[in-house]
Amino acid sequence: MMPEPHKLSPDSVIEMICQQGCKSVLEAIAQFEHGDRPHGAETLSAEECLAVLVELKSIMAVYTH
Repeated sequence: MMPEPHKLSPDSVIEMICQQGCKSVLEAIAQFEHGDRPHGAETLSAEECLAVLVELKSIMAVYTH
């Protein structure tokens, strides 16, 4: 029997993705938008995934202005 994966909080997932740099954030946004879940987000609920996506987009908006 496989061990249950450790559940990260949405904030922890955001922090983990952001620490990997802008390219990783953009890749994570694309994955969420295509219905996939980036590494670390596998155990998040649909609502939590949406919250992470919104926050990542908000963070990246700072860099596009």
